[in-house]
Amino acid sequence: MKVSDLFPTNYVLNVVFCKLWGLVASPIELILGLAIFKKLDEQPGWKCRVYSADEYRQAMAEQTDVDPELIALVPRLPIKEVGEVDFGVFIPSLSKRWPIVVVECDGHKFHQTHERASNDRRRDRRLQRWRIPVLRFTGTDVVRGSEEFAQEVVDFITERVNRNSAAQ
Repeated sequence: MKVSDLFPTNYVLNVVFCKLWGLVASPIELILGLAIFKKLDEQPGWKCRVYSADEYRQAMAEQTDVDPELIALVPRLPIKEVGEVDFGVFIPSLSKRWPIVVVECDGHKFHQTHERASNDRRRDRRLQRWRIPVLRFTGTDVVRGSEEFAQEVVDFITERVNRNSAAQ
């Protein structure tokens, strides 16, 4: 059963908004995180949950059987040798340890220097080595079309899940 089946949609989004607000680093991340949650939770057969990094680790350590419909959205996910990423999206039934995708929101003011841009590329290369794809969105893109970019994230995840199912 989905969270949205138990409570009115506005209630669920308000709860997720409050949780995300306490976990994300910027309003842009809040906007995109809320849009991603909403799009993931609307998908038939998926149950989206928002976890802090610590909550996610603890929940996965305690579970032997993972709900195959669970999708975990983890803001400010620390990844060894990469640092903190804006969002890790997990499908624990496929992998509890590695996100199926990392989503980054790049505000223009924060990424104005060559050093920061270079650091982002270094982080992307490390994630690619571990076969963790990265979807990057600018702050302007998120403000102008968060629903569109959230749908892009969902489409990407759906394609990955379908490829994984076909391979099995």
